[in-house]
Amino acid sequence: MSHVTYPVFNGTNPRNWITDIEIAFTANNIGADAHLRKIGLAVLHSGIAKQWYAALNPKPDTWTRANGADGYKELFLTKYANDANRTQASQQAYLRMQRVGESVDQYYNALQENWTEIGAANAMPEWTKINKFINGLIPAIRQRVMEAAPATLAAAVTIATNCYNAFQANIQPTHVATDTAIETLTAAMQELVAATQNIQNNNNSGRPENNNDERDNRPRNNFPPRRRQNFNNTRCFYCGNLGHRIAECRQLKYQREQEKRRQPWKRDSDQQGKGQPRQ
Repeated sequence: MSHVTYPVFNGTNPRNWITDIEIAFTANNIGADAHLRKIGLAVLHSGIAKQWYAALNPKPDTWTRANGADGYKELFLTKYANDANRTQASQQAYLRMQRVGESVDQYYNALQENWTEIGAANAMPEWTKINKFINGLIPAIRQRVMEAAPATLAAAVTIATNCYNAFQANIQPTHVATDTAIETLTAAMQELVAATQNIQNNNNSGRPENNNDERDNRPRNNFPPRRRQNFNNTRCFYCGNLGHRIAECRQLKYQREQEKRRQPWKRDSDQQGKGQPRQ
């Protein structure tokens, strides 16, 4: 007989972990009265909850509540199925949407896991679950389910499943149609490649052979070279001599340097620069 693997608790979804491990107990033929064996298996696969059980005093000797005392299951849920966990599960259920490629059953099972974590004491009303389930469906089938106006959650799941299956049948082409489309596309691509090659051959046949040489011998620009300006007849407006401009006058430059030496305060202000603090 095959052995079913027990789930390991990872710190989240404690109610779903209890449900999964009880299903594993049944699949592995562990009797309802084998309390100590169930507790031992649960502790071995409790993950981060092992330390909690080690510090528990007194330790339970039953799996469920018996003789007025809580069993392992009740103590575990009291510890980990707290308000923070229920709030997180409620938020995940509110934000959960049917994903691309996800079937209606997969989407519904994910919602059921979140609703289980909320707990029976804080269970959502039937109409709230119906609205959440329908609003989370993909747009292709959401409108059809809303028009059907299902009265129960089971009816909404059935209608959504039927619409999803019909939608999948319409969008998936047959293999014959796929092969025909591929053959048509391949033939069109071959014709396009042949036409492109013909156009290139016609263009190359009309060009001269020395086209590259003529292109290399062409001048790089049509502007004449810039000539250097002749200042032989230019008179300086400062010294009055010929052969240079006032911007190149050596006498003016010498005069300015002498003034800076005689006036150190002016030299410091000139060296200060824009944006620098005053000295």
